[in-house]
Amino acid sequence: MLDYNKILQEIKPTKEEQNYLLEESDKLIKSLNKSLKGAKARLGGSLAKNTNIRGDKEVDIFAAFSYLRYKDKDVSKELGKLLKRHKPKKIHGSRDYFQIKSKDINFEIIPVLY
Repeated sequence: MLDYNKILQEIKPTKEEQNYLLEESDKLIKSLNKSLKGAKARLGGSLAKNTNIRGDKEVDIFAAFSYLRYKDKDVSKELGKLLKRHKPKKIHGSRDYFQIKSKDINFEIIPVLY
């Protein structure tokens, strides 16, 4: 029989790892929010839901743009302009998003409308 508690202990990040990811994410989010005029950076994905896996150093950050103000604009293009000083890598997908590497963490900045 599977021991789910044992499995969780093996795959769940340590408190130190979780705190490190949250602290580094918070620093980047604060920095992004100084750059993002018209949008607000927010933690998302598995780290925000506390479902991330030990050793996974990829963090999703959503750049939330106002639907009313940006519904007819390309928010990926807008985000790219706003992130220039962070020197992101542009990733093509169903919508373009951006990667910023900081220390040993890969941050993915995804534009969304709210």
